[in-house]
Amino acid sequence: MILPHSSVQAAHTVASRVRERVERHTFPEIGTLTISIGIASFEADDDDAALVKRADRALDGAKAGGRNRVGFVSGDEVEA
Repeated sequence: MILPHSSVQAAHTVASRVRERVERHTFPEIGTLTISIGIASFEADDDDAALVKRADRALDGAKAGGRNRVGFVSGDEVEA
């Protein structure tokens, strides 16, 4: 999901809402499930690969933190 002109805080809010909606939904044939989401913001000297790499690190951090979470990268720190 790309959220142009959004702060990390706004992106975290949107990601949290998506995660909560998925958690509450019952899917036909599989029932319930949970998701983890990684978010990252575009930095001045980024290319697409750098942004995706940071978002992937944030996702890994969310999963490592217990799954069903939203993780984000702040500088070199991963927070979940």
